[in-house]
Amino acid sequence: MKKVICWLLCLLLLPALLVTVHGEEPKIVDMAGLLSQQEEESLEEVARKLVQLYDIDVVILTGESLQGNDPQDYADDYFDYNGYGIGDDFSGVLLMLSLEYRDWAISTTGKGIYALTDCGIQKVFTAISGQLAKDNYFEAFEIYLDELDACFQAYSQGSPIDGPSFPYDGPGSYIPGDS
Repeated sequence: MKKVICWLLCLLLLPALLVTVHGEEPKIVDMAGLLSQQEEESLEEVARKLVQLYDIDVVILTGESLQGNDPQDYADDYFDYNGYGIGDDFSGVLLMLSLEYRDWAISTTGKGIYALTDCGIQKVFTAISGQLAKDNYFEAFEIYLDELDACFQAYSQGSPIDGPSFPYDGPGSYIPGDS
């Protein structure tokens, strides 16, 4: 009987042990191993500064495969189910890259939706696509964070980057060698 009670207590306490302090989740999740530790730490520092400045979570996620999932759904689900988001509306932005088919997507929630509009997403991806095509991932992610800073700053000043769209198919693939 004591063993049963002990196991029940362990099962009840396990979720409490797994909960992380809000905001302590890694901002750079490089499951594909595209970055050196120094690059990852550098990007993590910049992402955390953006979070502090604008109160919008910032995440970069890389992986080998989406395991047959839609890129946008994968990005949205990863953000939603891994403890990301700031405030009651879970504000945030996540860039996801998958190497298998060179898929990408950007997920936005809360204030992130308004700070990084569809036009802003187009602008950001246009800015990073040349570096992605050359497999210069660190450089692409640096540009991404700089572009987010500009979009977030414009939003915080009441003028989010928005306007007429240019040819754009939404989340999809980036092609090696294209620039």
